Amino acid sequence: MAGNIAAEPNHTYLMVVRITCRSGPDKIGLFINPPLGPSLPATPDAVRSDDGLGAFIDCDFGGGVPCQFDELRFGTSSASVTPTR
Repeated sequence: MAGNIAAEPNHTYLMVVRITCRSGPDKIGLFINPPLGPSLPATPDAVRSDDGLGAFIDCDFGGGVPCQFDELRFGTSSASVTPTR
């Protein structure tokens, strides 16, 4: 992904990924700690576009920082996957 996001050990982050599947290059936008509400900011913190992203089989944030997840949500809107408070 294109972006300059530094993950710090022992910090908690809310990460929202928006995947837009298109007939051309698919687009993935990553939002780090977005404001809570019904919609995401206009510009993601990181973006990736590819032809045929293929199957979602693993998740690697790189940088040698081990990650733990306590929740993974899938939805069709920002409001359906973010907390209300």
